[in-house]
Amino acid sequence: QKGQERWASGRGSDAREAITTWKVQERIGAFASLVEVMPRPGRYHQIRIHFSEMGHPIYGDRQYGDRQDPIHVTRHLLHAWTVEIPHPSGQGSITIKTGFPADLTEAMKLLRKR
Repeated sequence: QKGQERWASGRGSDAREAITTWKVQERIGAFASLVEVMPRPGRYHQIRIHFSEMGHPIYGDRQYGDRQDPIHVTRHLLHAWTVEIPHPSGQGSITIKTGFPADLTEAMKLLRKR
């Protein structure tokens, strides 16, 4: 499943557009999915707000979601595993990749059993 969401960020004359493109990578049990998200341009809390507005808040997000999660987590499970930024020289880009943190891996393991 893929999609794109577009909203004006903020209200009034200073509202700015924010676009979030997403693709479901894996269904994790009955309560969660691993989703690849590409926010443009990258507004403050953009991913959390857009997914909450779609009715699918980020797992563990207590600010933008009113969830009844089947397992307890101590933070919202949003993780940037790949980040690409322009190179300071103006030529090309720099890509930074990392694995999932231990708490996210453990939560996914427990959710697969649900």
